[in-house]
Amino acid sequence: MNYYDFFGLPIALHLDTKALRARYIANSRQYHPDFYTLQDDVAQQKALDNSTLNNEAYNTLRKPDSRLRYFLQLHDALPEEGQAKLPQDFLMEMMEVNEALMELQMDYDTATHERLSRELQQRERELYDRVRHLMERTADTTYSTQELELLTDYYLKRRYLLRLQNNIAKVREID
Repeated sequence: MNYYDFFGLPIALHLDTKALRARYIANSRQYHPDFYTLQDDVAQQKALDNSTLNNEAYNTLRKPDSRLRYFLQLHDALPEEGQAKLPQDFLMEMMEVNEALMELQMDYDTATHERLSRELQQRERELYDRVRHLMERTADTTYSTQELELLTDYYLKRRYLLRLQNNIAKVREID
């Protein structure tokens, strides 16, 4: 059973988070192991398994990034860890950002720091704009291979941008 089915939700990237939370709380009450202490070992184990599934499913689906990852995994659209290939043109652009980051680490400058942060935020917005129509679907819809590839590309590039943003934020902390 996948996480969406567990909560009775459509397999979609955009979810009603209030409905998700309400189902999580209802499941927490229903499957809490403390309510099964007088039951046999099988019933106790099933309650524990359902409680664990409830927590894992909620923690995955409540956050857009982990929801996207899970969604792509459900559709077998994510490459194995370490096997992802980003387009060469994107990597070349990011090489320039990495070089600027290295210079910033050696010689901190507030203006450069802010420029790099803004630039990465802008790139992230542009990436999202390309997949917005897919990310905001609320119904359980069939996604084409091309749409899944576009979502995977977005996911992988966004992860790269987030790592860079974290590295830029760390430079400020060090300074």
